[in-house]
Amino acid sequence: SATGIALLAPASGEIATNEIAATGTGVSVGAVFTGSIHDNAIDAGTVGVSFDAAGAGATVEDNLVHGSATGIASLAVADGRIARNDVSGGTTALDVAAAFAGAIESNDLYGAQTGLRYAAAAAVGANRIHDNDTGVVATVADAASALGFVGGAEPNQIYSNTFGVDLAGRMQDQHVFANAIHGVIGSGILGGDDLDHANVIETNET
Repeated sequence: SATGIALLAPASGEIATNEIAATGTGVSVGAVFTGSIHDNAIDAGTVGVSFDAAGAGATVEDNLVHGSATGIASLAVADGRIARNDVSGGTTALDVAAAFAGAIESNDLYGAQTGLRYAAAAAVGANRIHDNDTGVVATVADAASALGFVGGAEPNQIYSNTFGVDLAGRMQDQHVFANAIHGVIGSGILGGDDLDHANVIETNET
């Protein structure tokens, strides 16, 4: 089917331990889902899990998620929690295209052209971003919304990519290491206002 599961109206409960396959979107979150989407294997032709309506929300935890284009996407201003998922995608593993008010933490983001596309405010922290062409593409320049500035998130571990970070915005408190060609490229602002939130950039090949 084009969409595996579509949440179109407020609901509660659990979506757990399913194998979900779709030619389009695996799970479309279009409303507030009070409960948890967990321990599923989701394989989709375009997007694995999509937050695609303003005000939508859900907890997405401990899933295996693959999308031929994108693993998980926040496409409209949403809320919830995205944690401990194994996420891969052809183009992007995790796409923060619109602000996400909850925590995005402790996920594995890998196997994509871009591991994390950070284009809107979100508390993205303690994720392992590895084995991508580019680990992170970060374009938000406003210090209130930029990567590492939101919600006191822990540093992301960005490693074993071809390029660690392609920066056009601002970034602080990230650990960028052991990437194949460059740790950081681009023309943004690398750093915050104090050493307590310094980026650690080390052991990259060049």
